[in-house]
This record gives sequence, C-alpha cells and structure tokens, in this order.
Amino acid sequence: MSSSACSSSVLAIFIIFAICTPIIVSEAKSSEFKVGENGVWQQPNDSNLYNHWARRNRFIVGDSLLFEYEDGDSVLVVNKGDYKNCNTTNPISAFDDGKTVFMLTKPGLIYFISGNSTYCKNGEKLIISVMTIHPPTHHQSPPAVSDSPSVSPTSPTTEYSSGASLMAAPITALSAFLGVFLWSVPMLQ
Repeated sequence: MSSSACSSSVLAIFIIFAICTPIIVSEAKSSEFKVGENGVWQQPNDSNLYNHWARRNRFIVGDSLLFEYEDGDSVLVVNKGDYKNCNTTNPISAFDDGKTVFMLTKPGLIYFISGNSTYCKNGEKLIISVMTIHPPTHHQSPPAVSDSPSVSPTSPTTEYSSGASLMAAPITALSAFLGVFLWSVPMLQ
C-alpha cells in the first residue's frame, strides 16, 4: 500500500471518529425516570409525594419520564394555573395509554396532573424542573414546592450516564492530534 493511500485511510478513520465521538458521548447522558416513589402514577397517600420525589432527582434536556398508571387515570401536561387549580379541561397534552413516556425536550418547568380532578386535588400532580445539558457554573436548585425539608438526590430507574460527557473534549482533542500526526507521518519519510 502506498504512503498516500495509507494517509487517506488514516485520515478517513480520523474524520469518522472525530465526528462520531461527540454524538456518542451526548447520547450517553440520557436517563429515564420512572415517576413516583413506587414507580406508579396514582393517587398518593401524601399530597406532596410526587414533588418530593421530583426534588430528589435532577432532570436535564434529553431525559424522559415514564408514567405507569391504571385504567381510569391519565397524565395531563398543563400550565401553572391549571396545575394549581387541578383544571383538567384545557391540557397542553393528554395521555391515557397506561404507560406514557414523556421526553424532556427543553429547559424550564413542566406541570403534570392526573386527568381525574379528584386524584389531582388529592396530590396526583407533579412539577418537573428541567435543566439544560450544560448547567451554569453556579449551583441552581429547582424551585421549592413545599415547606418540608429537602432530601438527598436519588438515582433514576435507568441511568445511561457513565461520566462519558466529561471525556468528550479530551477524546476529541486526542483524535484531532492523532489524525494530524498520522496524516503527516508519511510526509516525513
């Protein structure tokens, strides 16, 4: 194999690696959270159960929420006023399939309530604070929902994050260095 053919092959491999590494690393950050203490969306005994659960977790863009619930119940995405009043008549989105996966696509607050207004009034409602993938350098806590003491974070049901995001910049820089070095080696001969 000639040195120019070898250089072209190495360069092609480098380009593919450099393009794919950040994509693979960013995909590795997503988590799926099974909503609630016991993983079931239902009328709770404690009216603050779901918001206590939410405060113990950190949600970022790209994560998803899994709502599992019985027939006769549902999940509604609503605005802040409808959340406070348990108004089920004008939802932003409505789900009633018994197993809903809701993707968190943008930062901010998202308000969920049961489609059964009685269940909602008894505490089957939830506020999720979604953060960006690259949070600000200062610590930012989600808004307080009640006066109860905070609890330490818990892990999501399925965690795909392995800390790989911390390696994105060094891996990309290393692949760039190796690509340039290997591309220039045949020229040195």
